Amino acid sequence: MRLRTKITVATTICLFILFLIIMSFNTYTFYQEAKNFRTKEIESNINNYKSEIEKLIGSATKLGKEVSNLGENLYYFKTISTFNFKEILPLELNERVKEYPEILGAGIWFEPNLTGEKFFGPYSAWLEGKNNITWEYSNEKYNYFSKDWYRLAIPDTWNRKQKRENLVYRLSPYVDDLDGIKTVFLTFSTLMYSKQNEILGVSTVDIGLNNLKKLLSEFKVTENSFVILVDKYSGKLIFHPKEENLLSNYKDIPYLTDQKIDSEIRAEFDVGLNNQKYKLISIPTKYSFIIYAMVNQNEAYSVMYKLILRNLLIGVISLILIAFIIFSLVKESTKPLEEIIQLLRDISSGKKNINEKIKIKTEDEFGELAKTYNDMSFTIDKQNQEIKDHNEKLEEKVANRTAQLNKTLEEITSLKTKQDGDYYLTSLLLDPLGKKSVNSGNIDINYRVIQKKKFNFKKYNKEIGGDLCTASEIILQGKTFTVFLNADAMGKSIQGAGGALILGSVFNAIVQRTMFNEEIQKETPEKWLKKSFLELHKTFETFDGSMLVSVVISLLDNYTGLVYFVNAEHPTTVLYRDGKAEFLNPKNLYMKLGVSSHVKSTIYVETFQLLKGDILILGSDGRDDILNSETKMMNEDETKFLKIVEKSGTDLDKMISYLQESGEISDDLSLLRLEYKWNQFDEKILTEDELNKIEEAKLASSRNEFEKAIFILNQIPNSPTLLKEKIQVYLNTKSHLKIIELCEEYLNFKPDDEEIINELSISYKVLKKLSKAYSISEKLWIRNSNNINFLTNFSEINDLMGNKNKKDLIDYKINQLNS
Repeated sequence: MRLRTKITVATTICLFILFLIIMSFNTYTFYQEAKNFRTKEIESNINNYKSEIEKLIGSATKLGKEVSNLGENLYYFKTISTFNFKEILPLELNERVKEYPEILGAGIWFEPNLTGEKFFGPYSAWLEGKNNITWEYSNEKYNYFSKDWYRLAIPDTWNRKQKRENLVYRLSPYVDDLDGIKTVFLTFSTLMYSKQNEILGVSTVDIGLNNLKKLLSEFKVTENSFVILVDKYSGKLIFHPKEENLLSNYKDIPYLTDQKIDSEIRAEFDVGLNNQKYKLISIPTKYSFIIYAMVNQNEAYSVMYKLILRNLLIGVISLILIAFIIFSLVKESTKPLEEIIQLLRDISSGKKNINEKIKIKTEDEFGELAKTYNDMSFTIDKQNQEIKDHNEKLEEKVANRTAQLNKTLEEITSLKTKQDGDYYLTSLLLDPLGKKSVNSGNIDINYRVIQKKKFNFKKYNKEIGGDLCTASEIILQGKTFTVFLNADAMGKSIQGAGGALILGSVFNAIVQRTMFNEEIQKETPEKWLKKSFLELHKTFETFDGSMLVSVVISLLDNYTGLVYFVNAEHPTTVLYRDGKAEFLNPKNLYMKLGVSSHVKSTIYVETFQLLKGDILILGSDGRDDILNSETKMMNEDETKFLKIVEKSGTDLDKMISYLQESGEISDDLSLLRLEYKWNQFDEKILTEDELNKIEEAKLASSRNEFEKAIFILNQIPNSPTLLKEKIQVYLNTKSHLKIIELCEEYLNFKPDDEEIINELSISYKVLKKLSKAYSISEKLWIRNSNNINFLTNFSEINDLMGNKNKKDLIDYKINQLNS
């Protein structure tokens, strides 16, 4: 196959593959984005209908409660004063109904003889754009006590001195004519009570769904799409495009037979109707109705399919045209090469001499090839002469070369001595950085560092590398914390040691600055750890990627055992508890220090609660980079280290010994062991009597008897469990000063309780102490909490403080969680 043919075929194949990849990706991306856009457009339409339904039903329930309150209040004033009850009540009722033109009518219906008359029920109804009072239903003939809407709210056998379980009752939907139009009606009955909680009667509100019927009839996402509205309680169809289906049971509709109308969440199903594929979208509303939208799939997305087909056709035509152009260009470009090949054939066959020059003088690669060949013929003659001269003077040259080699060896030996001196100096600088300054009796920290590079300098046997372990104690917000670090600087020997030297120096400066700066000591553990991590990163970022470090930085609350940590592409920390080892896999894993991508991401701090006797093991890559001496294969089983930890019982020297037995350690190795011996506070175990009192207090609180609940809880000695129960009671009383006092005391024992942290922030916000509220809520933000309530509170605080950029960032995350 000719070269030009090969180039054309190979190029065309590559273009075709590239075309397929790009078109597939673009088509898939376009399809997904267009489909999502279309789907959101459809859902937006459906949500508009949902809003209209909720607005109408909300108006009915709101008016029902207003009218009920009106009846209760006027009845009370009737008992304590003298005024014309029968005259004032209808006037006030009329005024209430006047504010709701979308309502058909509302009435107040008293129990027999409560007002001096057996039937007392004024009704305000809209007629020809005006609302008027009528008493036509307040008589023996109508007998409203026997009506379904009355007996639904007040059954015949019900004790009038006892409250009903619900305040509002809704009658099952029914169909009647309104201005000659077949309409679905709803009646809401709201109970009225006296000051002694005795039943006085009910208020009613009647609404017709004509406006909704007109709105839902106009649902035209596509030509054949439509919606159905179902009453959740009765299962009846309130709206259907075919009027003969009104008030029939939803299970009588074939494509709704298998649906569950008690669902509280949005759902989608694929169904078939009239030999076409539909998407059935179920959306519940706040007032016990469910919207079922039937969207014709082919009609909804037909435009997308046509666009995709057109793009594919244009792409194929373009590909054929490009292939033809490539073939033509290659054919023209390879003509000089054919001339060169012909000359070489003539030289090979003896027709021409090797000194024959190629006469192509183009400026491209073929011209370069011709020039190179012409130079080659000249060089061959020159080399032949040099070989002859070399053979004549070989002995002299060997002697000279041997002398040069001896001189070079002496220079190398001198350089080696200087290099070992540099290594030794660097090791002296590194030694004090790997210090351990921890004096807490309940914390035990030890570590081992074995660097890969060994060297001798004078009488000293030393090692140098990029691994570093260090631990110190600092004070934050009046509490003692242990900060500990395990790091691995990238690079061999002096480069890795340089990274460790910089890391250790900067980190030691951060610790020292914290120990002597009272303003820094006021920071939260989360904020201190995040700022320290970013400061280290910014230091290494100045090296433009030539110096990188993997690291785990941890902060331990010595009092409670809560660990805060950040992992920058470092091997996962191991937790040893009750004889079993497991990884503490972080939710957020960041790139190494010095990688510029950190600037584009938010740094979050993670937490973990240690228990008495827990042990943490931190280690560098050396713990996993074990070369099997028999198979010459590198270990790829990360769980192997867990088994070694369990086998060694967390003894560091045994761990190293077992690692060495399993193969050759091919990298620097560092291991840090932290044991949390006991909690400095020991939570009291509650007695059975104290537990019973707590349950008694909870019961009192559920009955809104908060003073009684607090009195009971104050009889029990303080403990975190008791403090949390007190907080729950005071949250009901809105006593924010007391809530702050209890929350701060509780968080001294349980700093990981994010619910209480949020409640403390809310109380400070309510009291307009926004700076304090921000600092507390920021703790949850730095921990990367995905609780929407927490984020919403933090967003409101930033809004009140005018922090627009931070508010927008929080709102963006809330929207991501909601989507």
